[in-house]
Amino acid sequence: MTQDGDYPAGAQYDPRAPYNKGTETKEIEVTISETLSTTRTIDVPIDAEEYNLEDYVKEQITLPSEEFLDWCVDDFTVIEE
Repeated sequence: MTQDGDYPAGAQYDPRAPYNKGTETKEIEVTISETLSTTRTIDVPIDAEEYNLEDYVKEQITLPSEEFLDWCVDDFTVIEE
């Protein structure tokens, strides 16, 4: 392919060219679900026999759902490595 994209000379940005006609669009509503994960270090009490990792993570780590307030949390899991 040449540098001009194989368009006829001077036609690459010509609005009259059929390949430069806009495509009609419509707005639709979609649901997006994305799973994210990361490994971080958190502090937990040394003398605690049991602790809720989710609570410690929420206290110490800024989660994506806190940054993007229009997103809903579908699932939240913390696993000790």
